[in-house]
Amino acid sequence: MADSNGHLPSAAATGTTYPVAVDARTRPLPAHALLCAIGITLTACSDRAADESPGQQSPGHPSPGQQSPGHPSPGQAPPGARQVQDVAAEQLVEAILEECHRPLRRRMQRVKVTVTLPDQRRLLIQAELPDKARVSEAKSDYLLRDGEVHRIDQPNDRGAEPAHAIDAQLVRRLVRIVDAASFGPLYRATACQRDGDHFVLTDKAGTKTLLHLHPGTILPSSLAYGEQTVRFDNYLRTKTTWIVNSATLPPLGSCDVLFEDGGILIPAKFFDVPSEADDGKDNKQDPGERVRMTAPGNARERESAAPTLTNGRAARWVLLEPSTDWAMRHAAYEPVHAELVRQNQQIFGFPMLWQEDGERRFAIPFRQRKGGPALAAPPEWQIGSGGATRMLVVYPDSGSVEDRIRTGTAVLERALINRKPKAIGPIIAQPFIHLHRETPSAAKLRACKVRLSVRVQ
Repeated sequence: MADSNGHLPSAAATGTTYPVAVDARTRPLPAHALLCAIGITLTACSDRAADESPGQQSPGHPSPGQQSPGHPSPGQAPPGARQVQDVAAEQLVEAILEECHRPLRRRMQRVKVTVTLPDQRRLLIQAELPDKARVSEAKSDYLLRDGEVHRIDQPNDRGAEPAHAIDAQLVRRLVRIVDAASFGPLYRATACQRDGDHFVLTDKAGTKTLLHLHPGTILPSSLAYGEQTVRFDNYLRTKTTWIVNSATLPPLGSCDVLFEDGGILIPAKFFDVPSEADDGKDNKQDPGERVRMTAPGNARERESAAPTLTNGRAARWVLLEPSTDWAMRHAAYEPVHAELVRQNQQIFGFPMLWQEDGERRFAIPFRQRKGGPALAAPPEWQIGSGGATRMLVVYPDSGSVEDRIRTGTAVLERALINRKPKAIGPIIAQPFIHLHRETPSAAKLRACKVRLSVRVQ
């Protein structure tokens, strides 16, 4: 556990000399936790269920268009689907959402999803369903808004240009797949009626969607939007959810669908069409004062007291004298911070504290700005670096800095044991302290937010 000065023990398993600095600005938004992993991504949630429930299908992600071992063929109910008697139409929607999305009910209409096409193209869809979405692939970025698709990564003098017809068609199909896999028509339904072997869902605008179920179950097998039918080829099964992870929409074919997060924060103007009036001021950041601001297109961390899985971006850091005294830490930190700012480097989060190989570590994270100068480090500086990686993150919700570090360390160590990810670095603590300004007061140290993280794979 941490000592009285906020120092950390080594992680249960370490494989690197230095930790990766965390982007303290990149945060998912407040949202209800997933029951199976309390806020971890849906895929990780399924990993845990597989560990706890031998005999259930593996949550591994098969190649697009292929069936992994034990997966059903199209039209066949997945193994383990609960057999039910006939459900009245007026009760069906609630029964399906309770069966499939019980811990996710408030999270599935603002989603972040990766769709892999049969040709292995991978696209990221961030959506406020059903009709607002950003679709990204490499350096291409498209916006669906008010029925129109705009290409916004290469704006013309009017701010954005209409997407080519073939790109616009792909964007609409991808958003359709994501909406169907999220059960969007069920969440929006105000009425449900049986019509032969299917059900008709009607929303408040009068739009109708046809729902088919796997026979003898309440597990959806497809949703039909007019002439477009999205077939659900496979589900990820956890103890409390059934999440679509493979779907077919002609002519795209069978696509992998990976839910990375739900209930995400939608930044202001994220779905606005850019115009020449936008001068970029909203994206400018003071490296010393706004390190917690969300990067464009990223969700904010939820500051959950339970471990969550997130993406950590590549970064570097300057190692400082690891004193136990906050005044001495400030004295070491302030001139290095000032020099980094002078050289136009981006301060990449709050001060970092950890222990490794029985020694205390203390560092200031930074990054080279896009298009900015490289750091010309003084010869006496010790520089560490790390690439992008997945991380388990926790924000203890009460106590002093020392208390929160002890609590967060114990929680992350428990998560490493229970969830079985491989730790590839030590546990890092980042108290939310502007150490370049002044030595934190005793009152600040008694009630200060602290972020703890550990790199995993």
